[in-house]
Amino acid sequence: MRKYEAYVDSEIEWVGEMPSHWKKIRHKNVFNKVQDIVGEDSSKYDVLSLTIRGVIKRDIESNIGKMPASFDGYQIVKPNSLLLCLFDIDVTPRCIGYVNQDGITTSAYTNIKVKNNTFYAKYYYYWFLMLDMDKTLLHLSKNLRNSIGITEFMALTTIYPPVNEQKKISCYLDKKIKEIDDTVALMNIYIEKVLENRQSIITEAVTKGLNPNVKMKDSGVEWIGEIPEHFEKTLIKYISDINMGQSPSSEDVNVLGDGLPFLQGNAEFGEFYPTPKLFSTSINKQSKLNDILLSVRAPVGAMNISNQIFGIGRGLCSITPKIEMKFLWYWLIGYNEYLKSFSTGSTFEAISIDDIKNFVICVPEKNEQLEIVCFLDYKIGQIDNVKKQLKLQIQKLKEYRQSLIYEAVTGKIDVREMEREVSEVSEDGCGYIGEGV
Repeated sequence: MRKYEAYVDSEIEWVGEMPSHWKKIRHKNVFNKVQDIVGEDSSKYDVLSLTIRGVIKRDIESNIGKMPASFDGYQIVKPNSLLLCLFDIDVTPRCIGYVNQDGITTSAYTNIKVKNNTFYAKYYYYWFLMLDMDKTLLHLSKNLRNSIGITEFMALTTIYPPVNEQKKISCYLDKKIKEIDDTVALMNIYIEKVLENRQSIITEAVTKGLNPNVKMKDSGVEWIGEIPEHFEKTLIKYISDINMGQSPSSEDVNVLGDGLPFLQGNAEFGEFYPTPKLFSTSINKQSKLNDILLSVRAPVGAMNISNQIFGIGRGLCSITPKIEMKFLWYWLIGYNEYLKSFSTGSTFEAISIDDIKNFVICVPEKNEQLEIVCFLDYKIGQIDNVKKQLKLQIQKLKEYRQSLIYEAVTGKIDVREMEREVSEVSEDGCGYIGEGV
C-alpha cells in the first residue's frame, strides 16, 4: 500500500506523523453527547450491550450478568452513533462500539454522535478502537475506577481527514477486517475439530487399548462401554492416594518467596505445569513430585502435573498414582466431562474427595499402560503442535489487524485508490463492525 505524498508532525503522541493536508480538532468540535432516557417505553426497545463483539442485542431471558429491576432508566441509542465506556477502562475488554440498530442501553455508557456531515462516525469508531486496543487513554483516567470525565474527554484532540477520506478509510477497514475475522473464525473452527479429534483419540486409546483385534467385554459402566477382556475395572481410590488441599492462614502466605510455593487453586495452571505466584511458611497439605494436580472447585477438572513440591489450597487435590502416572492422566482427560458431572454447588461448583475416590477407571497391565502412554504422547504431541501453529497464525493475524487499523486511521497508508467509489459507500460504510481484537 502506498503512502501519502507529504507528512507533518501531528504533535499527538500516539499518532506521530499524519498526512500534511489532514487537520487536528478537539472532540468537542466533532461530537455531541446525547442521552435520551427511555422511561416507560423501555419494553418497546431491544436491550443492547457493549461487548468485545461490538454493540449487540442482549438476551435478557437468560438472566446472565447484572440485570436492573427496570430498564426505564436506560438511554435510547440510535444507528450511526458511538457508544463509549469511559470508566473501568483498565478492565473493560472493549470500551468502544458502533451502534447499528435502535435500542436501549445502560445510561452509564457515553453515547456520542458526530455534529455534521463533515465527520464520518465509522471512521471515528476505528479511531477509538485503535486507542482502545492498547488502552492508550488509560493514563488520562482518574480515581479508583479509572474513569475519564466527559469534560476531559471532549477536550482531547483527534485527527480530521477530509470526510471523503474518512469514508474511504472506513470502507477499506470494513473490507479488510472482515477478511481477517472470517479467516480467524475458520481457523478457530478447525482448532475445535482438532481438539475434538484429540479427545477422541485419548478416550479410544485408554478405553480400548491399541490392539483392534482384542476380545472385548462389557465394562458395566454406561459411559465407558466395552473394554478389552483383560482390562481391570476398578476405582481411583484403589490405584492412587488422594490428598485434598487445605489453605493456610492468609498471614502465612506471601509473594516474597518465603517457604514452599503455594497453589490455592488452578489460577496458576499452565499447559502442563503450574507457575506459582504465592508462597507459604505454614503448609498444611502438599503435593509430591509427579503428582496429578486436579482442580476440585470451579472450573472443576482442570489438571496440571506437579513438577515440584507445592503447598496446595482447598481448590486443589493431588493424586499420587500407584499405576503409570501418565495413563491415569490420560484417563482423566478422556473422561473429564464425566468427572465434572459429579460437581455440585449453587454458589460455585465443586467435587468431593468421595467423588474422586469412587471414579471408575479401567486398567491394563503395566507394560500395556506404558505402550498406550507412549502412543498418546506421540499422537497428542503432533496434534498439540498443529494447534500451537494455528494459534500462532491467529495471533499474527490479530496483530496484523491491529496494525492495519492504526496505519489506515492515522494515514500511514493511503487507501484513496480503492476500487469502491465513495458514492457507493452507505451510511454505515461497508457494513462490517468486526470482532474484538
